[in-house]
Amino acid sequence: MAIGILFEGPGWTRETYEEMNRKMFGSPRPSQSIDGIIIHTAGEGPNGFRIVDVWESEEHFQRFMEEKVMPAAQEIGAAQGPDPQIWELHNVLVAEGAGIQS
Repeated sequence: MAIGILFEGPGWTRETYEEMNRKMFGSPRPSQSIDGIIIHTAGEGPNGFRIVDVWESEEHFQRFMEEKVMPAAQEIGAAQGPDPQIWELHNVLVAEGAGIQS
């Protein structure tokens, strides 16, 4: 079952996000696909930097957190953010050819 994930918090910034990506992938953006991710978005929100993802399953998401996110956060000394909000998705539509990068 696909799930939605929301991370946001005042302790997280664009700079922290980009530093985490460099630790996890060696660059600001991954050069290869991530197992289980369907959609990843990130940007400024009203309560700090916000990440909204869609994953194939909670197991995929948890594995990525354990193998990539947590070690990178510890390495850069990032403050632990709030627990992510997780919900099961009833429907996911991805437009053919969609892909916006800035």
